[in-house]
Amino acid sequence: MVYSLRKHTRRPLEIWTYNGTRRVVENEAGETRDCAPWLEIPHRGFVTEFSLFRYLIPELCGHQGKAIYLDSDMVCLGDIGALFDTRLDGADFAARPNAYPEIAPERWALSVLVIDCGLCRFDLPRIFDHIAAGRFTYPEFAQLGRRTKGYLPYSIRALPDCWNSFDRYDESTRLIHYTDLDRQPWKFRYHAYGDLWFRYLREAMEAGGITGEELDEAIAKGYVRRDIRAGTRGLDTGAQRLLGRVHEGRLAARDVVRRVAHFVKRTNV
Repeated sequence: MVYSLRKHTRRPLEIWTYNGTRRVVENEAGETRDCAPWLEIPHRGFVTEFSLFRYLIPELCGHQGKAIYLDSDMVCLGDIGALFDTRLDGADFAARPNAYPEIAPERWALSVLVIDCGLCRFDLPRIFDHIAAGRFTYPEFAQLGRRTKGYLPYSIRALPDCWNSFDRYDESTRLIHYTDLDRQPWKFRYHAYGDLWFRYLREAMEAGGITGEELDEAIAKGYVRRDIRAGTRGLDTGAQRLLGRVHEGRLAARDVVRRVAHFVKRTNV
């Protein structure tokens, strides 16, 4: 992800990443900022701390300037400077609209955000008080569903889908987001755009952005599949191809069940 950001822009980038093990944000110079005080909220284990990090950004930036938040399971294919130049015109932030039509209309994808840090405020203790009181659920907050509007009246500007393209790629795509956890190419074979991710992995390693030792550590910890060095198709034995087809069939059946369940839920509501 970091390599792809730098590849496509000539602008200087100040990149901070969230380290969930240490509960800090850290930059490439080794500087850190402690996030723990902001995370001492009763989120009751139904959400990871990583998911909450994006809401700390305005305060971490001293409520000054603009910032971009990006999930890590992405590859940037365009100049991130163009995204940074998004005009907010008084909006708290910009995000992709109508991102989950299979769940509910009017839901936003907050996995890519352009934030006005001087204007936007995410009061997490107050937000989780609303959740505890049953006014809306955490998923509704995380996608800013309709029930949140009376309590969290954010002004949001729409980003084009090309800056947060869910598991799809075409000539207009500026950022591809590998959202399907069961098909992410570093863990499973045969993603339709797995070759794209592996091309950037190879380039990042050749540029020194990722070392062989780091890849070995990721394999040992089970973060990536053991045959990741073999590319998107892996070792690709006959047995693996058969298991891959079985796995794809299972995922396809799961997707159908989910869509039917969402439709039934929306119809009943």
